[in-house]
Formats: sequence, structure tokens, C-alpha cells
Amino acid sequence: MTTDRLDDPQVHLPDLFETHARHRRDQEAVVCGATRRTWGDFAANVNRTAHALLDAGLEKGDAVAICMGNSVEMLECLFGAVRAGGCAVPLSGLLTGEQLAGLIEDSGACFVFLSEEFAERLLPHRAALPQVKGWVGHGVAAEGVASLAALLAEKPATTPPVRHAATDRFNIIYSSGTTGLPKGIVQTHRARLHWAFS
Repeated sequence: MTTDRLDDPQVHLPDLFETHARHRRDQEAVVCGATRRTWGDFAANVNRTAHALLDAGLEKGDAVAICMGNSVEMLECLFGAVRAGGCAVPLSGLLTGEQLAGLIEDSGACFVFLSEEFAERLLPHRAALPQVKGWVGHGVAAEGVASLAALLAEKPATTPPVRHAATDRFNIIYSSGTTGLPKGIVQTHRARLHWAFS
């Protein structure tokens, strides 16, 4: 028996981005500082990220840690993970390397995207994270860390054939941990879509 109901939305956030890319290809979608993306370019990079994860062995529901500062690339990695059927795990830049590694382990993330400001703290803890199949860096030059730009340059911009359900995991966010260790809060596609509508 499925928990989906007829009144559940039949479209999910990654699908909405595809629709905007089709009908508003040249309209600006994301602006962060001097970096700008049109809907067409943003959706293409989300799809390329999804293909990179799927080709690397991501399976439906797998967690993907996003250890990146605020940037257009961070959004493309986050939504690329979701587009591929994964569960995005965005982590705070205020955490220590040990704390970041602890949350990656807790979430079961098998892929990690990281930017330069996270790399110095997190990479020394790689040995404690054997479940991570792949490390991808934006502006990071380190052994064993694939280049995000190089990875995306070789992947197609087509939409991968992944179907989402309202009850699929969309993301895991961690509480502040003021009364103890941070606790993971799982949000579904249904929850994120309703939040976006509200």
C-alpha cells in the first residue's frame, strides 16, 4: 500500500526546474555575487551533477553531503543530488572538521561535495569515513578529490531517467545541537514542496 494520495502534487522541485528551463531558458534563475545562471544553464548543471553521481554508483535514497559555502555551485550540487534520486545533506561551515566528519558518518553519506573553505578542516578526517565512495571539490586541489568543473564538463545536460515519489527523502538537516549532539531531521519531497509553496 502506498502512502501517496491523489491530492499529492504530481510534480517535484527538480521537475519544476526543468519546466523553467524549457519555458524560461534565458531568464536569470540564480544570482550569487558576480555569478549568474539562467534557468537553462542552472538546470543543465543540475543534470550534469546528477549524471556524475549516477555514473559513480549513487543509488536511490543515498545521502550526499554538501560541504560548500553559499554559491551557485552549491545549489547545483545540492539539487543535482536530489535530481539523481539522492538525499542532500547540507552541512554548516561553522562546524569543525571532526564535527563535519561525525555528521557525514551519521547521515551515511556516500558522496561528498566540498568547497575550499571546508577542505582544510574536513579532508584530514577522510580515513574515518570509509563509506564515502567519492569526493568532489569546487576550487579544491587535493589528492583523491575530483574536480567539479572537470566532472561536469564531461557529463550530458539531459535529464536523467529518475522518478521521485512524495515520500522519498529530499534532504537531511541537522539541528543546532544546543542541548546535545546535532540530530538529523529527514524531510521528504512532499515536505520541501509544501514549504516552497508556503
